[in-house]
Amino acid sequence: MHPCLRTTFTVCVLALGMLVFPSCKKNDKSGLIIVSPHPPEIREEFGNGFEQWYARTTGKSVSVTWLDVGGTGEAIEYVKSRNTGPNPSGGVDIFFGGGVVPFLKLQGLGLLAPCSVPDSILARIPMSLNNVQIRDTSGLWFGAALSGFGIIYNKKIIKNNHMPLPNSWADLARPEFTGWVASGDPRYSGTIHMMYEIILQAFGWEKGWDILLRMGANIQTFTKGASQAAKDVSMGQAALGLSVDFYAYAEIDRYGAGRLGFILPGKETVVTPDGIGVLKNCANPAYANAFVTYVLSEGQKLWLYKKGVDGGPVNAALCRLPVDSALYNIHKEKHAVMINPFTMPAALVYDGALTGKRWDILGDLIAARIIYPHAALKKAVCFTMDISEEEILDLATTWNKPEHAEKKIRQMNQWTTEAQRSYDLPCTVKGEQ
Repeated sequence: MHPCLRTTFTVCVLALGMLVFPSCKKNDKSGLIIVSPHPPEIREEFGNGFEQWYARTTGKSVSVTWLDVGGTGEAIEYVKSRNTGPNPSGGVDIFFGGGVVPFLKLQGLGLLAPCSVPDSILARIPMSLNNVQIRDTSGLWFGAALSGFGIIYNKKIIKNNHMPLPNSWADLARPEFTGWVASGDPRYSGTIHMMYEIILQAFGWEKGWDILLRMGANIQTFTKGASQAAKDVSMGQAALGLSVDFYAYAEIDRYGAGRLGFILPGKETVVTPDGIGVLKNCANPAYANAFVTYVLSEGQKLWLYKKGVDGGPVNAALCRLPVDSALYNIHKEKHAVMINPFTMPAALVYDGALTGKRWDILGDLIAARIIYPHAALKKAVCFTMDISEEEILDLATTWNKPEHAEKKIRQMNQWTTEAQRSYDLPCTVKGEQ
């Protein structure tokens, strides 16, 4: 059995088989430029797959150039820098990956261009899943794959150290795991940031922050990329860590289910889309729209199929969940992952609008309360969050406005100072004078 199986409007008119772009501007360039926080395995499979598909369906050639400018947050800033100001230069055709929040941000900034995908393809992609939007109604962005967020754990370390097997986010905060938890840095990784947000939504603001702070005290260090936490667990440098499903599956594929396990914490997690969208000032709209169409059609097999099977990835199993709901019911012998998110029981009732409202300020609050004072947090005996959810939502309305830049810096410094001081003090009982 494959190891992965063990883990529970219109810009252009496109048609598969023949691609016609009557409304696209003529462009002599033969390349497509994509900015993406996706790892090399995904970029390689989709880049090569698209070039072959495009040649097969049009008789013409196209080349794909990938821009790796860092994590999701850095990719967003890069796109903003290329498309804002007095002389926007564009120069990037597609944003691919990083979850759904980058596309909500780019949409809010007016930096996405509408893309037309054939109705025959869209009919296989639901608009939402468990109250989570999968694609934009006006075609500005589409979920390209689905991501489940959970905990990867090292079975041997847990057994040898007589630790409990994890089944809840709250387990990451247990004292038995002091120094044994791995996490990426939510300032740079949208994936890690999303997991912190999910914990807050699953447990509520007060209890959620109690878990985040205690978990923070258990974390060894914050790695820049989201994939490193899963690697640290697989290499035995951590007992358990925060991980999106496909990073965990990749490590299980590499080292085996006898060594590693992965869980989606029951009703405490959510499955969300990992998006794709055409960018404003796109230099190659015809190629860009063709790439999106490929990703949402033939490219869906690359996520789900085993390495080497017809239609599947060539070099590595990607072990991801496609958005094509019909694909789960056919050619199951080719599947590298057997779970079907469209038939799973509803999990956490996720509020995407809330996530969008507080995304930026929450990242800064996590930095001020957990990352900057991390040395003090690891020694703390008292874990309290004295900033209310209402206060954060109120501040969020002006948080990133240029005229409030100095106020933002002062607030961040105040939060960090207060955190440092509180971690150095003993706990007091509520109401105690």
